[in-house]
Formats: sequence, structure tokens, C-alpha cells
Amino acid sequence: MKPKTRHPVALLLALGLTQCIAGDADATAAVADPAASVFQPTFITDAATMEAGKGFVFQPEGCAAPLLVTALRLLGIGGSLPAQIPASELNAHVTGITIERLAAPALRLSLAAASVTPATAAPCCEGNAGSGPGDIAAFELPASLARWALPAATRPPAAGDHVFLLAPGGSGRQKTLRHEAVIESRASGYLFYDYLETDLELEAPAGAPIVNAAGELVALHVARESQGRRVGRGLANPVGRWLEPLRQACRAVEAPRGVVD
Repeated sequence: MKPKTRHPVALLLALGLTQCIAGDADATAAVADPAASVFQPTFITDAATMEAGKGFVFQPEGCAAPLLVTALRLLGIGGSLPAQIPASELNAHVTGITIERLAAPALRLSLAAASVTPATAAPCCEGNAGSGPGDIAAFELPASLARWALPAATRPPAAGDHVFLLAPGGSGRQKTLRHEAVIESRASGYLFYDYLETDLELEAPAGAPIVNAAGELVALHVARESQGRRVGRGLANPVGRWLEPLRQACRAVEAPRGVVD
């Protein structure tokens, strides 16, 4: 299959970007709640169209456009596809994305897919070495979504730190987008953490962000260990592992466009 032609975000707008916004939010106002950055993505691939996991807005230095960051494993068996799409082949097989913001005001966008995923990214969790960026995928978003981009944490998380998974779920009837947890350990490049809520039920959290008390991004949730009816331990890819590879992927994409830092 011939890879599809890449398009800058400005051209994506001209190629049929649709947008529906409800509410009277100030477009220039900063979003105080980091959960406002979380979106539900639907991926259109040459094999199937599927709603899979979660994603969030992030724009590291060196990336001209904000990005939808999610878990690479969702673009494979983890997202109900017949086979995993390698990071280097996402632009050949993912043709479009629809994203819907989970927090108010409502926002729904449909756009052509433009991957800036590091070519060495690899899905979690079997046979995955601790080297490289690990489980991550990223796609360009319109510049208007930059106001919801999460800032990166200024220090790496350590065992005992309290963090928050931003994904739909809850205990009993109470449903929220913020779930407190404690970092337990780190192994093979990934973080393990324990949720503080008992009987927590999460709704497809793979790809959701994990932030610290300041609302800074510390990791990308990729999977969990099931423990019967309990949610089990969470497994996350820390931002420090994939931040620089993501920046390099952005620069590689933007250089042919004549974009300079």
C-alpha cells in the first residue's frame, strides 16, 4: 500500500475539518482543570473504524502544532484491530481521527490523520524492552487546541508521589475524570501505581494522562493489571522517557515544511 500524503494542519482545515462547540467558554482563557485536555478519539484505519481508549492535548517545545497523545497499543489488538500498526506505518494506515472532549464545553473535531509518532515507539506490554520511547502515539491537532495542552512536569515522579489519572470512572454511582493514585515502582522504563479509590471502575483509560498535584503531565497511562473486580495496578509510560523522541519526530516532520524553531 502506498503511504498517504502528509498535510500540514493548515491544509487539514481546508480539507474538511468539522467542528461543533457548545458553551460560551472564552477561547483565549486558560483552562484551570487539566481534565479539560482529555479527549475520546475515534480512529479511521484501512482495516476498521474504532473508538479506542483516550488521548490528551500536549505541545512540547519543538512541535509547531499541538498534539493528540495516546497509547500506540490502541492502534492494534488492544483497540480491536486484527494486528498492531507499527509506529513507522501509522501515516499509511490511519486516514482520519475524530476527537470528542470529555469535559464541558463540548467539542468535537474530525480531521485527517498526521502522525508524528517516534518511529521507535513500541506497544506495551509483552516483549517490550526498557529502551526507546515505549508505548506512545501522537497526531497533529489544529493550533486552536493549544490552549488545552498540558504542561510537562518539571521533575520525574518518584515512588510515594501522589498523582492523578484523568479518565472517566468512579466507585459506585459517583463518576469523575480525576482519580488519585500513588507511584509504587518503576520497571523496564514503565511506572506502576496503585489507585486510592476502592472498587474503582474505569472506562477504557489507555492513552489518558497522569498528572501531579500541580496539573503537570508526568506519564501516559497504557494498561492495568486486573485483580478480579478491582481495577488493579496501573502501568504508565513516564513523560521523561518519550519527550525528547517526540520532539525529534516533530522536527523531522516540520523540516520539509520550512518550519524553524
